[in-house]
Amino acid sequence: MTSTSPLNGAARTLARPRLVRRMGVALRNGPVLLIAPAGYGKSHLLRALLLQQPHAQHVQLSIEDSDVAQLQARLTPVLMEGATLLLDDIHHLHGATEALAWLNAQRASPSHHFVLSGRMSPDAYWPKRFAVFAADELAFSSAEANTLLVGLNGLTPDMIAQWHARTRGWPLLLSLLARQVDATGFKTVISAFISKNLSGLNTEDQRVLRSAPREIDSTDLLLRREVRANPLHR
Repeated sequence: MTSTSPLNGAARTLARPRLVRRMGVALRNGPVLLIAPAGYGKSHLLRALLLQQPHAQHVQLSIEDSDVAQLQARLTPVLMEGATLLLDDIHHLHGATEALAWLNAQRASPSHHFVLSGRMSPDAYWPKRFAVFAADELAFSSAEANTLLVGLNGLTPDMIAQWHARTRGWPLLLSLLARQVDATGFKTVISAFISKNLSGLNTEDQRVLRSAPREIDSTDLLLRREVRANPLHR
């Protein structure tokens, strides 16, 4: 039997069908760009779109793909007629002029469709007429935050509203809150996130992450210490 709940699985990931539908509609008219810091659910949305778009191919880019020969070798086999390419971590190509020029030439074909996702936009080699889904649109709405968190860890609707306002709907932090069992558990998952993803966050999102768990003094101190220790934040 198919569940109609917007929550999926034990990890309580939140399905976002309305946003996925909007992306699908936008894709009919041209390329789509998901641009936001780490933790806004971009990869999750690409995987959801992968299930809905015919002939869709998801490609996780890396810094090695900034070499045009490497990029061509990876993408040419999937550039079939009618293909929709879902390119994740497009920021790895920032400044790679030859790779972006080649990719833009492929985009010009009417038989190919592109969804780009990353922490920053590619440069001038890409068209300005993207359908852009930025952080404000990828953030959880207050209703989504309530669906994700209601009934968990003693959170009341008022508390959820406060967390939503405080995090500006940042999906990563609200999802971590949904997984919180106790202070130790929250400290562990948020510390692991910092060590892996801090470099992708802008100053404001770093501030939110540092200040988010004020109710847990030891965690707050840990976050501040790790942020200061990160060389990219000096």
